[in-house]
Amino acid sequence: MADIDPTQQRAADRRRIRDYLRGEARAVAEVEGWIQDVLRPCYPSLLEDREDTAQFVHQKLLSNLRSGKFLFRSSLRTYVSRITHHTAIDGLRRRFRDAPLEAAPADSLLDERSPYLVLETSDESTLRSLALQRSSAPCRSLWRMIFLENLSYEEVGARLGIPGGTVKSRVWHCRRRLLELLEALRHARGRRG
Repeated sequence: MADIDPTQQRAADRRRIRDYLRGEARAVAEVEGWIQDVLRPCYPSLLEDREDTAQFVHQKLLSNLRSGKFLFRSSLRTYVSRITHHTAIDGLRRRFRDAPLEAAPADSLLDERSPYLVLETSDESTLRSLALQRSSAPCRSLWRMIFLENLSYEEVGARLGIPGGTVKSRVWHCRRRLLELLEALRHARGRRG
């Protein structure tokens, strides 16, 4: 895809924002498509909550656009993608934090799945752990504060002495790097196997 002149991109995004804020079906459908493009492949565990997550994204987006928080430092599509990622992460964090601690039923200890599926799941878990270990120290620190300590972006920012928005940006970059590491590990595993 050819690069778009930043001036043209900004003008196109201004039209999209105007139409989206007016509730025009074409603009709303386009933004919804961008949201689903992020949720489908990246957050399959949110399948049952996908509609709710998308609505939260729309709420945040509408609020940010109305208050002028979108500063055209990126394309509108990139901005929507970042909001979607952060909303999904918040949803996963809420699910993890609010999950009841229940004892596993005795019969669940016997796994009736295919041994190949068990091995594949175990292998994928190993790759994820390895990717996390190979992440930079600042990224590992972010993951620890967010997922193990259940800190909000604002709380992480206060601890690090940076704004919450900067924390979101760092999480986005760390997540992208983690996915790159995981893909490289999967590729290396495929070549050996």
